Amino acid sequence: MGMFLHQIRLLLLIVVVGLLAANITWADEDGLDGGGILDELPELDGLDEDAKDDDYTPAFKKGVKAYQDGDFQAAFGYWEDLADGEQGAAQHNLAVMYDYGRGVPRDPEQAAFWYALAAEQKIPEAINNLGRLYSQGLGVEQDLAQAFSLYLEAAELGLVDAAYNVGVAYLTGQGTPKKTTQAFIWFKKAAVGGHIAAAYNLANLYYRGQGVVKNLNQAAKWFKRAADQGDEFAGYNLGLLLYRGEGVKKNYKAAAALFSKAAKQGIVPAQNQLGVIFTRGEGVDKNLETAWMWFDVAAGLGSKAAMKNRNNLGATMNKATKKRARAKAQAFQSAR
Repeated sequence: MGMFLHQIRLLLLIVVVGLLAANITWADEDGLDGGGILDELPELDGLDEDAKDDDYTPAFKKGVKAYQDGDFQAAFGYWEDLADGEQGAAQHNLAVMYDYGRGVPRDPEQAAFWYALAAEQKIPEAINNLGRLYSQGLGVEQDLAQAFSLYLEAAELGLVDAAYNVGVAYLTGQGTPKKTTQAFIWFKKAAVGGHIAAAYNLANLYYRGQGVVKNLNQAAKWFKRAADQGDEFAGYNLGLLLYRGEGVKKNYKAAAALFSKAAKQGIVPAQNQLGVIFTRGEGVDKNLETAWMWFDVAAGLGSKAAMKNRNNLGATMNKATKKRARAKAQAFQSAR
């Protein structure tokens, strides 16, 4: 799967003030939710279930089996000789092991060395991962322009993760001039290929009309695509569109379900919005106790809007109801 450049989040947030109005605000650049480099092991070359039996040597396959079983030292041993023999897939996998310290001490310089050799044989994952090292200055001198060049090369070879990285580079101007039209093109390529973060960013570009003509229906489509693949922020944003009837037919019940799911996953603005709909009885049965509970949870995580909503609602509640609501909020927080 390769490693990703920064996961740029262009958040669509609702801020509800005093329970009177739901006004959309966009996070500014400093407020972007950037997941950063994903700390997960890239998939190894040769794990493709569709690969033919004669695509790899018996030693290579034994290395794959050992790696899958968690015997990293054995896997390293199988692949080391093959890598020395210029087998690109083994070179890439050896680089991954040096990159993450699997079976050997972590060594970014050795990782860069082996990624570079595999990249010469046009292994897309190796090219993309070498780009990451140049982006971070790990094992090589930091060079954002070189990182972009490598991402683009891997993307043109069809690697979805690299297409996402190219989109991020064009969006942020990392290693190349900012070009939102190009960012849109590459995010769409990656999103069509199943990349979740690309689908999320593509939806935001459609919503904002950046790099493409504004299209709320397409924004909803791609938020849904990302949400269906487990992106909790995408689910929250889709809920906002359903709540407001933007690009889709207004549907409070569906919006409430999405807010609820996102709130339980810890998305603070969703927790505040869930409090709002329980206060108003939109898509759910009106329940001020539950509303106060969600305002309290969100307020405890720093939401100023939720804090104001909690205080305003609390002023209308009796002590017993507020005590039960506080107990629910504490139970939710303790369970996380």
